[in-house]
Amino acid sequence: MMLDIEATEVLEGVLGCVPELVVVVAPDTTIKAASSSFVGAVGLSDGDIAGVRLADVQHLDDLKNALIKKIRESTGSRELFFSECVDASGTPAHYSCTLSPVKRSGAILHYVAVARDVTESKRLDETRQKYLEIALHDIKNPLHAIKLNAGLIRKFSSERFMIDAANSIDTSVNVVNFLLSEYAAGAALNNFSDGSMSVSDVSCSDLVMEVYKIMRPIAEQKGVKLGISCEPDGIKTSCDRYKVLQLLQNLVSNAIKFTPKNGTVVLSCSSSDKEVVFDVTDSGPGIKRENVDNVFRPYWKENPKSLEGVGLGLTIARNIARAHNGRLTLAYTGSNGSRFEFAIAKS
Repeated sequence: MMLDIEATEVLEGVLGCVPELVVVVAPDTTIKAASSSFVGAVGLSDGDIAGVRLADVQHLDDLKNALIKKIRESTGSRELFFSECVDASGTPAHYSCTLSPVKRSGAILHYVAVARDVTESKRLDETRQKYLEIALHDIKNPLHAIKLNAGLIRKFSSERFMIDAANSIDTSVNVVNFLLSEYAAGAALNNFSDGSMSVSDVSCSDLVMEVYKIMRPIAEQKGVKLGISCEPDGIKTSCDRYKVLQLLQNLVSNAIKFTPKNGTVVLSCSSSDKEVVFDVTDSGPGIKRENVDNVFRPYWKENPKSLEGVGLGLTIARNIARAHNGRLTLAYTGSNGSRFEFAIAKS
């Protein structure tokens, strides 16, 4: 067991080198210790910080006031919050903060607050949003032209395969227009709790077939075989049709993306007494074990340097599943592929 003097030296060493703002506070809000970055941000020196009450600290007003409030109202649980404030140099910053109680025999001895500067991350998010808004605006004109040309194909062609192709194009454009509306409204990453869903009874086999028609050309272009199955036929679920199409397309698109040439992707649908389960199975390389917990995180990509996609597909898909009181899970992954399952109640 480490002696107290050794523990103190280790704590001082850690607090002296971490970039985060770290402060150890007693329940009466007296500061016991702090990282060098915190000391500098409030315009003090390391020797002056111990014994100072949080309320008497200069600068970082929003952060210190939030800490004082949360300590006074603490239920003894770890808390997360965000803060925007100005440090001693006059620099505004955004912080992601954690307040954790340190207990002994059930009694709180101290609180440890850690504030991580997320200013640059927030700036990048705002820049990404601006570019997204521009892209959403500019993409609508070519989509309108595609839809008009699909209508001309249907009008002047008598061949069945041309009419089917035009119908598929029409469906794809409708889905894309729906997605553009979602993104423009900022709804893509929320849980759709604002009543924005349009729910009706939908045939599960129709959903599977629509996704197949949209995604088959993409699979064929890559040399991947896309298969479907839906048993028994006639199953229905109560859902927002376009949102569930979006979910299934995201799953199939991901599966095709990571499946090598001559591989297979299968979209299937089955049912039990109370629910419908959509499966998307691929023969790709699978997901590394250490990355399994990350696949539903926003903006996460297995290869961060990849320019393909932004890492939102599975995040959006899971939010859509939850909005339908369903569940989306990574049911299996291994060296011979992965399987995602989306379960939703039957009508």
